[in-house]
Amino acid sequence: MQAHSINPKVATLLFDIDGTLLISQRAGGRAIDTVFEQVFGRPRSIELRLHGRTDRGILTELFEAEGRQLSDQDFDYFISSYLRELERNLQQQPATVLPGVTELLPWLSEHPGVALGLLTGNVRQGARTKLKHTGLDHYFSFGGYGDRHAQRDDVAREAAAAAQAHLEQRYCPASVVVIGDTVHDITCGRAIGAKTMAVLTGGIAEAELAAAQPDWICPDLRAGFSILQHLLG
Repeated sequence: MQAHSINPKVATLLFDIDGTLLISQRAGGRAIDTVFEQVFGRPRSIELRLHGRTDRGILTELFEAEGRQLSDQDFDYFISSYLRELERNLQQQPATVLPGVTELLPWLSEHPGVALGLLTGNVRQGARTKLKHTGLDHYFSFGGYGDRHAQRDDVAREAAAAAQAHLEQRYCPASVVVIGDTVHDITCGRAIGAKTMAVLTGGIAEAELAAAQPDWICPDLRAGFSILQHLLG
């Protein structure tokens, strides 16, 4: 682990959701499959790649595999049906909050020099649905989401802009930390000049995450909590 410091006066922490804060038992993936069959009348023909992807990017890929360009109208229709299925799936099989989260977020939310945001590939309402089901929705004031962007780097830029709008003069690009469980979280953090913390709770091999050179890598957010406490004081 490298030694780093951040300015606690204006620390912006941007969290991924799936595999970082919670595990949703593939509620989103199952919802996508259900709606895909409703739209196309058959199961998808390609692998559903979810890790580190955005909802816009996932649907773009699925539609292209069927020889169809994803329009904004297609996206809106698909997502409205997806959100209903997601809600149903989470009611039937609740999401699980990952280790360390219920200790870390309250501490961070009470820290006077910390702002908490989201950097997630979920569409905004999908993110809120997952967080609401696990009681985590009230911790986050801003974020970047997968509604408009197929690439996660662009979601990171949206999250950074949202943080700047929220914090105004208190925002400091050098004090942003992106926290996630995939290589995409690390690379998109780097795209906005942020420090990055990788956790191993999303099923990605440690060697794969380490090769992307995050600033910190830890087994879960219990260990991440200790790192952040040291940095923020």
